Amino acid sequence: MAFNWFRKKGQPDDPILATLNLDAPSFVRFVKGLLCESEPGASTMCVVALRNLEPIMIFAKDWAEREPKKHVPNGIDEFIRLLSEENPKDEISSRRQWWFQYALLVKRATILAEHNVAFHDDVAAIWVRLAEGGKYLKRLLEHNVIWDDNEKLWFSEFKSEKDGASYVLNLMSPKWIRENKQIQDYAFANDFFVFGSF
Repeated sequence: MAFNWFRKKGQPDDPILATLNLDAPSFVRFVKGLLCESEPGASTMCVVALRNLEPIMIFAKDWAEREPKKHVPNGIDEFIRLLSEENPKDEISSRRQWWFQYALLVKRATILAEHNVAFHDDVAAIWVRLAEGGKYLKRLLEHNVIWDDNEKLWFSEFKSEKDGASYVLNLMSPKWIRENKQIQDYAFANDFFVFGSF
């Protein structure tokens, strides 16, 4: 990893960090706008970061439980704060930081929406945008230097754009959002099936 995940220092006035002060509806709308108003390639990089974030967070949670005195980050907000404290020394590290921050924002918005129906359509739009980014995984990762081969491995078997979009919605999206009309309409328009919450 390019990040020193467990370093402590402060950098105020970070725009990503500032989103933690938004109320839940404003935060979800912010994340939706961030992705939906960006180029599809931004969503592609966010998908890569989001997929690779999972094992990092599982490891951190386990470490935090085993060694509570080490103050290991153990939650979305803690990871967002920690990344906001990073000071990348090169372009690749800077981009990695940005995409991991995107991924953490998506994860936080998704968690906020799980038990609040009012946010479901906005979060479904976020996941549709991620699925659209999934279409370009095979093409954009082939010569990409931001991610190493192990981080690209999740997506190495894709043969088509449809494979990437389907992977995002069937294997990465939360089951509770998959029956949303936007998700189902997107899958139908792209000729694949999204398994629901059963």
